[in-house]
Amino acid sequence: MDIKIDIADDRYFIDVAPVVDRDDFAKEVERIRSVLGVTIPLPDNYFPKHPYQKQEKLIDKEIEQSRRTLCLPIVFRSVISAVVFYNRVSDHDYSPVLLVKESNTFLNRVSTPDETYSIVLSPGARDQDVLKAYQEYRDMLGNVKGVPYYEFTNLVWNINKKKPSIKKYRKWYKAMKAGDSIADITNKEAEDGTAYEESTIRKGIDTYKTLLRKTPTF
Repeated sequence: MDIKIDIADDRYFIDVAPVVDRDDFAKEVERIRSVLGVTIPLPDNYFPKHPYQKQEKLIDKEIEQSRRTLCLPIVFRSVISAVVFYNRVSDHDYSPVLLVKESNTFLNRVSTPDETYSIVLSPGARDQDVLKAYQEYRDMLGNVKGVPYYEFTNLVWNINKKKPSIKKYRKWYKAMKAGDSIADITNKEAEDGTAYEESTIRKGIDTYKTLLRKTPTF
């Protein structure tokens, strides 16, 4: 089986090449192609011939079965798929670190995505591979245009001992929720030995309210 490997990173190349050149790998590729009715090159109308969702589940099932049979890390799923359908592996098909996203929706807020991200490591992972996946995660969270629910939230306060901390903001917010006025909170702080202007306390409470309305990204 003549498989083209277009991987620039030599370390990634040496991870992939000895695997896809194995006889048992070739047998699994042929098995999957037989089950799915795949011929190479792939016909343009391959997917339209089948209900896509049903076919997608079958593809995932067969690729996962081969991965387990070949005793390969989960990061090789894309490699198996690329060889099955295109007889080649590119830079996009392999990384020793994999970012996995699981999507759902909240029961009472259908329009709000409920997404869980996991970083999957293989034995060959380096620090920079993990950082690359982490940056991909940050980009997907809302530094992506048009995804308002997951905009990255910068710190809204400075870590400065001379200024109120987020813990103070929360304390003031909870005091206000319990019925204290801004003047009451100001007086209590003064009694504890710290003098804050009412405007500072009001701003801190407003800041904490803003945080309550934000979708967490940490």
